[in-house]
Amino acid sequence: MDGNTAAAHVAYHMSDSAFIYPITPASPMSELCDSWYLEKKKNIYGEATSVTQLQSEAGASAALHGALTAGACASTFTSSQGLLLMYPNMFEMAGELLPATIHLAMRALNMQGITIFSDHSDAMAVRPAGFCELIASSVQETMDMSAISHSSAFRARLPFLNCFEGFRVSHEVNTIYPLSSEQMLAMQDMDAVQFHRDRAINPENPHLHGNYQQNDVYMQMTEYNQMFFDRAPMIVQEQMDKLAELTGRQYHLFDYEGHPEAEAVIVAMGSGANTVANVAKFMNENQGKKVGVLNVRLFRPFSVEHFREALPPTVKKIAVIDRTIEWGATGEPLYLDTLASLQGHFDGTVIGGRYGIGGREFTQGMVKGVFDNLEADIPKTHFTVGINDDVRHKSLDYEPLGHDTLPEGTKQCLFWAMGSDGTVGANKTAIKVISKDGGKYGQAHFEYSAHKSGGMTISHLRFGPEPINAPYILEGADYVACHQTGYLRRFDTTLLKHLAPHKPGTFVLNSPWDTIEDMEANLSNNFKRELAEKHVTLVNVNATGIAEEAGMKGRINVPLQAVFFKLSEVLPEDQIQTILDKSIVEDYGKLGPKVIASNQKAAAMAMDRMCEIKYDREKWLALPADPPRPTVADLPDASDFIKEIYVPINEMRGEELPVSAFAKNEGSKMPHGTTKYEKRGIAEEVPYWDADACSLQCHECASQCPHSCLRPFYSPDDMEVPEGYITLPSSGVAGHDFRIQVSPYQCTGCGICSTVCPVDAITMEPLADHVDQDPLWEFGLTLPYLGPEVASDPKIRASIKGSQFHQPLVEFNGACAGCAQPTYVKLLTQLFGEELMLSNASGCTSVWSATFPMNPFTTNHEGFGPTFAWSLFEDGAEYGYGQRLTMKFQRMHVQSMIERGLDAGKATGELKDALVQWSANFNNFYESKKATDRVRAALEVDTESDAEFKAEIEDRSRLLAKKSLWVYAGDGWAYDIGYGGVDHVIASGDDMNILVLDSEVYSNTGGQSSKASPRSAITKFQAHGKNTAKKDLGLITMTYKHAYVASIAMGAKPAHAIKTLQEAEAYDGPSLVMAYCPCIEHGVKGGLYNSVEEQEKAVESGYWLLYRYDPRLAAEGKNPLQLDSKPKLEKLPNFLLGENRFENLKLIDQEMAEEKQALLIKDFTGRWEHYQTLAGKDPNKKKGKKGKKGKKKQKKSA
Repeated sequence: MDGNTAAAHVAYHMSDSAFIYPITPASPMSELCDSWYLEKKKNIYGEATSVTQLQSEAGASAALHGALTAGACASTFTSSQGLLLMYPNMFEMAGELLPATIHLAMRALNMQGITIFSDHSDAMAVRPAGFCELIASSVQETMDMSAISHSSAFRARLPFLNCFEGFRVSHEVNTIYPLSSEQMLAMQDMDAVQFHRDRAINPENPHLHGNYQQNDVYMQMTEYNQMFFDRAPMIVQEQMDKLAELTGRQYHLFDYEGHPEAEAVIVAMGSGANTVANVAKFMNENQGKKVGVLNVRLFRPFSVEHFREALPPTVKKIAVIDRTIEWGATGEPLYLDTLASLQGHFDGTVIGGRYGIGGREFTQGMVKGVFDNLEADIPKTHFTVGINDDVRHKSLDYEPLGHDTLPEGTKQCLFWAMGSDGTVGANKTAIKVISKDGGKYGQAHFEYSAHKSGGMTISHLRFGPEPINAPYILEGADYVACHQTGYLRRFDTTLLKHLAPHKPGTFVLNSPWDTIEDMEANLSNNFKRELAEKHVTLVNVNATGIAEEAGMKGRINVPLQAVFFKLSEVLPEDQIQTILDKSIVEDYGKLGPKVIASNQKAAAMAMDRMCEIKYDREKWLALPADPPRPTVADLPDASDFIKEIYVPINEMRGEELPVSAFAKNEGSKMPHGTTKYEKRGIAEEVPYWDADACSLQCHECASQCPHSCLRPFYSPDDMEVPEGYITLPSSGVAGHDFRIQVSPYQCTGCGICSTVCPVDAITMEPLADHVDQDPLWEFGLTLPYLGPEVASDPKIRASIKGSQFHQPLVEFNGACAGCAQPTYVKLLTQLFGEELMLSNASGCTSVWSATFPMNPFTTNHEGFGPTFAWSLFEDGAEYGYGQRLTMKFQRMHVQSMIERGLDAGKATGELKDALVQWSANFNNFYESKKATDRVRAALEVDTESDAEFKAEIEDRSRLLAKKSLWVYAGDGWAYDIGYGGVDHVIASGDDMNILVLDSEVYSNTGGQSSKASPRSAITKFQAHGKNTAKKDLGLITMTYKHAYVASIAMGAKPAHAIKTLQEAEAYDGPSLVMAYCPCIEHGVKGGLYNSVEEQEKAVESGYWLLYRYDPRLAAEGKNPLQLDSKPKLEKLPNFLLGENRFENLKLIDQEMAEEKQALLIKDFTGRWEHYQTLAGKDPNKKKGKKGKKGKKKQKKSA
């Protein structure tokens, strides 16, 4: 069980209602409770706990607050910024003595950047709010502290924050002892619950709840509540004792662990306390030390009496370590509480320090470093540990502990894999199988890349005969598996660094290299030498080939899991297949018998075909070292940022970077164009362009490429080109040759280019066969883009082919392979990129747009390119609005200055004419750019105009061209949490553009329902299919009548999308453009390889309408609504069959699925009829005869 499940288990059983909203890493708690509610699982009160989704965390906390006043036993779940949105309500719940429980998967707050990983900053930020704060250190403690929180809240009449670390504990899988319903019921004081219910607001026992207070009484009433906090620690301890009676697990407000006569003690909270305990035990038993750790469990209220009693009387030196940073303070919260508690009662040394900020690992070596610092004559205080602080010189030196503190017999395994290949899920299952069928204790922890489904994952598994409480990454693996051969090129011997040096281990590779000759040819000398030096057994299995053969292409998790079980010997060999078959049924039963059979077949094939590669150890030991591998740092255009920051991070050495390395990046700014250096090489197959077949030169393949890794290049027909750089005479640009070129290492292998090519000139072929294309790609990048020459006219630029003459100024982003979102943003950069300002709201879009140090936005030949900025999830529209207003007023000041100068005769000749042209086209994007270029050219040669006036213009020249400002983000933002801001910005009437990348689900947090989700779609939070229709954001926005509103689908009608975006930009007022984005969460049959085809089907069937609402037409006396698609609604049922989010509902309940999908079709039919009416058409008018059509793809391209 993982930490989220442990907390949710208790929350569901000890609540009667829960209010939810998704946020990483807390979302699984909400998802589990929602699924249990749908199953009608009973809580301890004998009912199913009701679970309700809100539009934001602020909404969830307000609903929680209201429910409590009505007598509910209610809870919610959140992390980080979500908790801050709950902050205002938290004060009121505490002041009103309401027994709320908020389960917090602690996560770092957004500061100079955003991270999804853990520290304690969110829990510390809300400590004044009056919530009692319990801190768990492990998965078992998370379950136990959850029960203590819920039960103590009613007895103490105070709200509780049940805290555990995000990912480190929330996603760690461990063998624990779950609390039963009977035990949880025994924990709960039902008299206290009844007292709470009796206090509820009710007209039959009316009272006023919440009031305005004058300054004569407010202070006294706040002081009165303090007595509840005074008695809370004793109540919490009594509940801890009650838990001990029921389970045998005894906790205290402060638990000391270590030498009974310890002289040096570390005070800590959370999982770090367990790491300290392991090291302290080792030092006491093996080094003769007298050290210990004081684990703080109840942080608020902080019981000074219990804190002092828990410390051993022999202690002389104390180090307090906080997992948070409070800028400008005299110390962090736990350190300051410790000082206050010991004042006048301790004459020893107390120092404070920070560790683990933003998810930084806290290792055993770091703990030893803290103890070593305490031993110094003058210990360093206000220290950091885990980084090299060469700026303020506050960091501690430390070395690896060098010893294994795990229980004897513990095995450690590490898996290098890729997001979406199923490895993480398989390893979670593996731990459960190991515990249930293997009779062992297990632990699993996972590291995630910020890239989406194509990002790297590292799984850390431990299992053994005794409980495992080791909250740190493993350091001496017995088993390492690499599930992606591309990692050999990127990381080489880094893949082996975790293998234990003192005992032989096993390295498993997923590759097609089944022979020693293959390995000799494909492994580096350094890699082979390290395998030999560590006496590693080398095993290969072609899991990729097996998965494809079994009919589950790309899903390599089950075959590799089977190999792991066989090699690890954790299960009896003669039972592995039986156990695996049973596990597969449990995991994939809802997907039908075909999926089950494919997985079972793949597991059997893998165990049969895996093979040990016998190598000549002496031969490999004698191999010469490989020459130094060239890195991007060696490239002539590599900046200091690339050399000093990007390269170490990309080589997984980011933790080695000192603080001073970031001096040039204050405020976390990043230079443009860094993703071009990444070259992940993650695709199994890449596109091959057949020049002979490319008869149209239509550019459609490039226009639909989400990652900008396939482009048309044009070279002068007399230019000497590299060997293999095959070209065709250009059909549209005289004197030039044409070629479609792929970047093999940047390509994600989505295959969209091959599906959209109307003449089948592109096929997908193995990456290994086309790595020689990389230098040809680099050559192509040296060629100029011809957009300024042949497609500067907005009308030409608005065509599919014309747009692709312009450089894409977003490239090689981290989105899922085949994701439609970046395709739209790429198009924006090709239409407006040289003067484009992008404002964003948190979500998928922000992750693939800006994950340090990867910046996919780049610049053109002038050095111009899109700006990108984002603030939070909920405020994207307002954030962009602030930028828009500032730019507007700054340009107005420039316009005023120039017009005053012209009136005063300060400009003459060409400069005067250019400025007049500029002023006349002040708000026209393309004409403003032309006029700006003319003004700049005139300034360079002008000798007669007023020098001071020219200097003023030059100083403000960056404001001359009109900027195209777009706010873009997903539907969770636009339809839900950020809707208020979207609505306000549109209501303002100002010239703002909003692009909603509508995936109809909260894709970034794992696929939860949003108001954009359609009826009957299975999502998280709606596991039995959504009951209500999709919110019609476009229709709502049209009611303002002054906003340009449109709906587009780039994959279905790219020319329409281009035209719409240009119209939106040209409109002098607010615009809202909704863009359809098939998502991996939809379960599209065939995957996002079929993303474009899915968009075509959506439009054709009427699932997604294409339209434009243009107020300028109304001003001309015309109907402003133009319907740009003609749906065939009879095709809707077939469209629904193509996506698992609709199709799988039938596996849950056939009758319910038919009922909901009938209503869904009615929703879409009614919508189409309503839109026809609004457009002035008769929805009941019969269609005329259809004319003949040519081939769809040919027609679209033409």
